[in-house]
Amino acid sequence: MALSKEILQAFDVSLICLSVVIVLLNSAVIVLVILNKSIRSFTNGFVVSLALSDILTGGLFFPIAIGDGSFVGLPYINCICLLLGVGNVCCVTYDRYMSISSPLTYATDIRKRFKLLVAVCWSVPILFALIPVIWSADGTTLAHKVYIYVLEICGVVIPFIFIFSVYCYIFRQVRKCNQKLAMDLIDVETSRKRRKSLFSEAKVARVFITVSVLFLLSWIPILYITTMINIGREDLFPKWLLLVGFYALALGSMANPIIYCFLKPDFKALVNRLLFRKVRRAFRASFNTRTATANVVLASSNNSYDNTKL
Repeated sequence: MALSKEILQAFDVSLICLSVVIVLLNSAVIVLVILNKSIRSFTNGFVVSLALSDILTGGLFFPIAIGDGSFVGLPYINCICLLLGVGNVCCVTYDRYMSISSPLTYATDIRKRFKLLVAVCWSVPILFALIPVIWSADGTTLAHKVYIYVLEICGVVIPFIFIFSVYCYIFRQVRKCNQKLAMDLIDVETSRKRRKSLFSEAKVARVFITVSVLFLLSWIPILYITTMINIGREDLFPKWLLLVGFYALALGSMANPIIYCFLKPDFKALVNRLLFRKVRRAFRASFNTRTATANVVLASSNNSYDNTKL
């Protein structure tokens, strides 16, 4: 079923609006990390990297995709956005794995590996996305069909098996440590501190497993469409599914900064503190204004009373 011109125009306008929101929200996350030392950490460094990839999706991919999609570089940008997102989610997953598996050496290890991980996370997707240039990205060639399958298996399936396996390991380790600490009555204070640390790690892990699941779900429609095109069965997906795929990508990129600010403990504490500060300043300004007004009225009343006495 062909989509009407009105529907396509409404789709373009709504996608432009979503693109602006994506760029603003993810930019806000980056600004929060840069301007506030309290949340500057290697984990949030990966969060900034993921936010940059979301900005690339909202600020570059969607504006180019709007219209007839005839721009020759669109498939490359699409691949880069997908692989950048997967790479950043893998990096933050590896970061959480190190913090649980080797907490004593985590700070030293992540300091040594952070720059390398970020460099690999950005360089490999770009290089891999440019491989189809060799055969001019001709979708009818055998090389391109094999490339699509390799992309989906090595760029999506295997990384997410790794991601979910790591988070299963993390939650299992947290549960085991909690059980062990519950039976350890020798040093109650140390046990309490360790349990608090594990609880914090579990909360952060829940945030990033949520981000991982949403990322995968947001890309499923596009991956399905790509697979059907690759096997020559365009008849197996309706035309409106492509619109759903774009909306899913937009909502996925828009949800990440919201998840950080409402679920990640350090972001949540900072946002609450900033909001409370603004509310307190507004209340103080309002109170000062009312006080000044009351003083003026009181002074005016006193002057009137003095004039009456004279």
